[in-house]
Amino acid sequence: MWLAIPAGQPVSGSYAIIFLLLFVLIAITLAVIYFRNRKR
Repeated sequence: MWLAIPAGQPVSGSYAIIFLLLFVLIAITLAVIYFRNRKR
């Protein structure tokens, strides 16, 4: 998994959701920038 937790601590649901939201936000931002540059 891309979520590596030191000392084998279990990941709480809230943290997993936050990381997932951050990942989706970055992906959407990159996609928007990519399509804007392609239109030009």
